[in-house]
Amino acid sequence: MGPSSFVFHGISLGLVAVCNGYVETVIGVAGERVTLPCGYSVKTYGVTDTCWGRGEVPYSKCSKMVVSTEGDKVTYRQSDRYKLLGRVRKGNVSLTIINATEADTGIYGCRVEVPGLFNDLKYNVLLLIGRAPVVVTGPPVSITGKPQSERAYWDSHTGTTDWDGSIGTLVQMQA
Repeated sequence: MGPSSFVFHGISLGLVAVCNGYVETVIGVAGERVTLPCGYSVKTYGVTDTCWGRGEVPYSKCSKMVVSTEGDKVTYRQSDRYKLLGRVRKGNVSLTIINATEADTGIYGCRVEVPGLFNDLKYNVLLLIGRAPVVVTGPPVSITGKPQSERAYWDSHTGTTDWDGSIGTLVQMQA
């Protein structure tokens, strides 16, 4: 994946490949809850310590930590807005942000601590939060007025072709 640029509500974000984990993009709406995925196999690693922070996962722990666990217990939460609503004991440590705001936009890092040197699992998620969607009748349309599929709409507005449908229905946002 080479460098590309993505404009969202006037915010230009340079997207680059991250060496210490993949980047997944999650799109949310201000005022709603949004969930950033992270998980691991308890069968393989046992129930282990994890953390979430603002920014890419560093060499150890998490930068600007927002949530951390010891085993299946949450031991630190920066705010009540940050929740682990999945089954932590089963390895689901996805981060849910309640009442998301545009200020929540940015990269978040999840670290799953695995015993041994350099064994930790690291995931980086780019979160984009926009304002409430405009009510649009009919499907998104191209400049020529012909209907576009959601995938074509995604491709034409991001310059990428890697949408897999996993982030839900795309809607036109307010300018």
